[in-house]
Amino acid sequence: MGKAMFIYRLKHDTGFAPCVDYGIFTLACCKGGQFRKGNPIRTGLRHRIGEYRKKYADDVIFLLGTYRGRLLFATEITSVMDMADYYRERMKDGKKRIDDIYDVDENGSLIRNSHLADIPGHEIGSLGSEKDKLGGYVLISDKFSYFGREAKDIDGNLLELFPKTRETKVYYSGYAIDGYEEESFGRIMDFLKANDCLECGRLAGPNVPKWEGVSRQ
Repeated sequence: MGKAMFIYRLKHDTGFAPCVDYGIFTLACCKGGQFRKGNPIRTGLRHRIGEYRKKYADDVIFLLGTYRGRLLFATEITSVMDMADYYRERMKDGKKRIDDIYDVDENGSLIRNSHLADIPGHEIGSLGSEKDKLGGYVLISDKFSYFGREAKDIDGNLLELFPKTRETKVYYSGYAIDGYEEESFGRIMDFLKANDCLECGRLAGPNVPKWEGVSRQ
């Protein structure tokens, strides 16, 4: 069994993606697929991690997010679901979450509903909404720390290991890989443990709480 750590940089932190309502972390929207020359491509961070989980089902997967150069959240992904399966379950659940923006029709297709209809980049009928669907999977965790507006400072000697632009950094442990890769994974894990960055739940609200308290009707 190996371990993988995915790290990405967030442009926005509104409580929507990721969403941590009711003590569960989900990344169900954003970080989806692309359209290239008009053709839909299943890609993006959610798709990448979903496919990784299918191939390496026993591996431990960590996901970290940074916002404005600080650690916004750290999570161990405990479940990965197909988007249609996830939102089909959400339709039956009385607890409505901020990211409940899709329903599933009788054919199993995702349909953009009226919840947060004007959220930028995910409006009804928008290209961004279609890119969401191309992500394919929802990343779920009950082992996470979300720091929100109390995001953690990252040690200066570790900043080089974190993304500076929109790329995703990935580090592995437990495989026949070069020493730098294993060492980098270990350095980041040591930082997380030393700063109590795992399994603390939600510790503060988002930096821009535009959608705080907005539940689906």
